[in-house]
Amino acid sequence: MAPQDSQTNACILCFGVFELDLQNGELRKAGRLVRLPPQPLRVLGLLATRKDIVTRDEIQRQIWSDATYVDFERGINHCISQIRAALDDTSGTPRYIQTLPRRGYRFIATVVERSREPIQSPPPKPNSSPVSKSSPISRTIPVFGFIAMCLIALVAGSVFAWKRVSAEQKLRQEQVPLAVLPFNDLSGDPQRDYFAEGMTEALIAQLGKFSRLRVISKQSVMHFNGSNSPPSEIARQLNVSEIVKGFVLQSNGKVRITAQLIDPASGTYIWTDSYEGDLRDVLTIQREVATAIAAKIRIAMTPEERARDGNRMPEEVKPKAHEAYLRGRYYWNKRTQEGLTKSIEYFQDAVKEDPNYAAAYAGLADSYNLLAYSGALAPDVAYPQATRAVMKALELDDTSADAHTSLADIKSVYEWKWSEAEAQYRRAIELNPSYAIAHQWYASYLVAMKRPEESFMEAKQALELDPLSLAINSNVGWSYYLAGKYDNSIETWRATLEMDPSFGLAHLDLGRAYQQKNMNGLATSEILKAIDLSGETPGALAVLGYSYAVAGNIPKANKIVNKLKQMATTSYIPAYDIGVVYAGLGSRDEALTWLRKSYKERCGELLYINVDPRWNGLRADPQFIALTREMGLQ
Repeated sequence: MAPQDSQTNACILCFGVFELDLQNGELRKAGRLVRLPPQPLRVLGLLATRKDIVTRDEIQRQIWSDATYVDFERGINHCISQIRAALDDTSGTPRYIQTLPRRGYRFIATVVERSREPIQSPPPKPNSSPVSKSSPISRTIPVFGFIAMCLIALVAGSVFAWKRVSAEQKLRQEQVPLAVLPFNDLSGDPQRDYFAEGMTEALIAQLGKFSRLRVISKQSVMHFNGSNSPPSEIARQLNVSEIVKGFVLQSNGKVRITAQLIDPASGTYIWTDSYEGDLRDVLTIQREVATAIAAKIRIAMTPEERARDGNRMPEEVKPKAHEAYLRGRYYWNKRTQEGLTKSIEYFQDAVKEDPNYAAAYAGLADSYNLLAYSGALAPDVAYPQATRAVMKALELDDTSADAHTSLADIKSVYEWKWSEAEAQYRRAIELNPSYAIAHQWYASYLVAMKRPEESFMEAKQALELDPLSLAINSNVGWSYYLAGKYDNSIETWRATLEMDPSFGLAHLDLGRAYQQKNMNGLATSEILKAIDLSGETPGALAVLGYSYAVAGNIPKANKIVNKLKQMATTSYIPAYDIGVVYAGLGSRDEALTWLRKSYKERCGELLYINVDPRWNGLRADPQFIALTREMGLQ
């Protein structure tokens, strides 16, 4: 199939972490635009749309047209070099383009065609409402009125959502993309890495409050910690036009922050300055640095942002409390059960040292939320702790995007107060449009509410802000999966695993998607890889048990159920996980019994009950319908 084929041009070609849009002439890597001239793009399109060898003569006929043979020889070699550079490919060990000497080239990666997603537009206002022909007019009028009211509400809601989405897309187009590279600690003490990391994260958060900046998250910039990559390469990988780097030094109760603004193209310093003060004034110093950087790239706060910033009191924090907080965030970012438990200890030390330290309370809430969601702590233990911490954080600082995001998570996952949860997500994003976690969690909320197009937008925005994060790359697949787009989810999770084949969560989720495609052998294989990499967590065992059940291996599925029940005698095991395996076995009564238990536990995964495909066989059951109504989802 040639690239000129209209049907192919209407699709997007997906391979590895790349997407090739032939119609718009764009190549993207993990959602980020990769610059490639038109002629190499056409050559890439020709190769990617063919499964067999493409000869050099064929490339000359289709791409070079009337060019002379000499020009073609020089041109094709240069084109292939440009393509390989864009794909991070090599001729010696090719992953995408294989050279066949004196013959041509073969595209060796698996290519999946993805249909172009239609542009969302507001639905037309209905000209008339349906009227039942079989009903008397006296009974039709109230029904007509009810239907008309529903249609009006639906249209109004759709128009509102469309306008909001359009406004957010316009804002993203106007944003200046910026990356703050990991700051270096001049003390030379490796034990103080947490301090430099904390300063980097704090500056990212401060700059993220400028709505006209798109600031890359810490998780992605940490990939370049200690890297010798030139600024131009870093800018290309992160898809940014501005880079900030610098140094920190803490000594004798003082702190000095040196910030540098770099031109990625030339690698030259545009601006550099140092800020010094007492450690207790470090929060104010961070704000001054962020404001100076924004000013140098001619970005100003909006009137609303200036008013919000002007209402803030001068911030002081006790040095010991700040150090404990930085250590807490350092362990929180590890996202392991051990790391989260350690982070709670440090956040608690911080609030003991300084009871008015809002950020430390927000950190506590974040830690308890993740421990609950992962199943490491029972919801009725973790979420009340998280709620107390986050309410204290907001009492001290209502402008904390972290705290509003944590509260949104509590409102949705634990309290099932859906409209309040969305309001908190919107507030967090308003306060810090570059806070990737807010977009990531909001995307999960939206797909759970059966609003997939908005979910895709938020998931992809999180990816723009944190392009190298495995969790956020995987989360895009999660939105596709829960929306029933299994092919898209499979391709996304495969691409995530190309970034890191040892990422257990992507293997587990890939197994889920294979289950829904009835590819049971592949599903079980991926799930077992996940367990081998990440251990026998209750969630992974439940996915494995369900896989065995739907594949007809009843003895192994029952063995998993019994194992989960045994584990529940010594530690918290979500009832939802046991119910899922029974659903796979077709044991309706048992599945509903355990689902009701998970309702009493307020298990976090119940957020997805209306979209989790493993419950499809129970959706018409009156008990299932009653439970979702009690949750406010009907």
